[in-house]
Amino acid sequence: MSLQFLSAFSKLDEEGRKLLNSQSYDVLNPSDIQQQHQQSPIEEELICQRCHNALHHNIYIPSEHQPLNLHEVLDSVPPRDGILHVFSAYDFPLSLVSLRGRRNVTYAMNKIDMLFGHDTGVRKYSGYFNTMVNRLVGQRSQLHIISAHTSWSVDRLYDSLGKMTHLVGFVNAGKTRLANRIMNVASSMVNPGRRLKKVVGSSHLPALTRENITHNCSGKVIVDTPGFLDSNNLFGLIKEEHLKSVLQGRKVLMQDLKRERYESLKGGQCLTVGGLFFLKAPKDTIVQVKPVCRGKPWTFSSIEKAVDTVKNPPTAMKDMFYVKPEKLDQLVRFAIPPFYGSVDLVIKDVGYVQITPTGKKNTEELFEVYAPRGVVLGVRETIEHFMTKYLKQQSIKKTKVKGQLVDKDTLKMKAMKVPDYKVFSRLYEIPMDCTDPFDEMKSQYARHVREFGTSYHRVDPKDTRDETRNEYWIEKV
Repeated sequence: MSLQFLSAFSKLDEEGRKLLNSQSYDVLNPSDIQQQHQQSPIEEELICQRCHNALHHNIYIPSEHQPLNLHEVLDSVPPRDGILHVFSAYDFPLSLVSLRGRRNVTYAMNKIDMLFGHDTGVRKYSGYFNTMVNRLVGQRSQLHIISAHTSWSVDRLYDSLGKMTHLVGFVNAGKTRLANRIMNVASSMVNPGRRLKKVVGSSHLPALTRENITHNCSGKVIVDTPGFLDSNNLFGLIKEEHLKSVLQGRKVLMQDLKRERYESLKGGQCLTVGGLFFLKAPKDTIVQVKPVCRGKPWTFSSIEKAVDTVKNPPTAMKDMFYVKPEKLDQLVRFAIPPFYGSVDLVIKDVGYVQITPTGKKNTEELFEVYAPRGVVLGVRETIEHFMTKYLKQQSIKKTKVKGQLVDKDTLKMKAMKVPDYKVFSRLYEIPMDCTDPFDEMKSQYARHVREFGTSYHRVDPKDTRDETRNEYWIEKV
């Protein structure tokens, strides 16, 4: 009750108080109302000082936020409990992990709002993600495509969960926000008019969750586990003041990607975004590059010039690069295997870069990427082909034209289906002093096939998929 109400109530005579009583108000003495107002508890969400400083004062000390590895997180999950593996759509499929060794595993792809502006598009193109998850984890799996930010499909996810579920996934997958959304869904089912709680403890900053947090959600128990991470990771490479912004990503909807501005990259030139990676084009090529990540793209005449500028930027470019300069002293050299058409260079936790060569290919040189150790990279056939509609030949039918039967194409707008050949691959790590990256890539590919029997994720005797298209790709997360 407000102080204005208490003041007005104290001035009412007996008849006025009776009138309030006739409107189903409890008649209390002003002193009783004042006492009740002072003693009413104020419900507040508590937050630790470490998280408060990171979220509100931009004080983030990586040594205070050391994440666990995958095995340490899974050791805290009882074998019979359910697991919901949460991974990101933004850098799909680099944050996906196969958990074939565990029972009762369900998969939830989060952050789908980074690709679509409405959940109808999610349902329309969900076949691509279902096919790819089943292919990459090596078994048919239940997949929920959700957005914890917008609450898309969180209610259906909640209905499918068992009595005890542990949320498991990489750092920055959105597990804490999802746990809060599930709590709100459960609360709204019991009390439809209840005000939803603010999402607490959720941020793009990594490793804010330090231990298992248990939530009772109307009879179902949700356990928010700490995010896991490899010892060499991206988060120690980025300046603390830029970390939150970089991990938020850059939202470019699939239907808008065609109109997105591109950068032209000529053979031998190098492109970087934030100094986190350096993309080098083969000689005698012209490439269109569309970065879908935070940061301004910069083009340089050579890799040496690019690295030197990022390490010692001019005053006007000082805030354009978010990687720590000392992390560029020892770069890792990667090669992108040969491809046809457009591909996406995917940078885990950061986004992707669409690469489209123009003109005829006149060289066997490979696209190369240089990055500090800890940056996880992959390549996929551009996701735009599977998420947007193109004019396709539907069928050929006979029709009469001036009394004669002729063939006529029936055209229809439709998205590409996921082909049988490989549409995702890891990159090849190439020694810095290697003079023939193509030959080195072929040798690594041959060793992999000898060891695993195939370049696909799982060995299946009945697998008859094409090995020749995207020949040197290794489809493995």
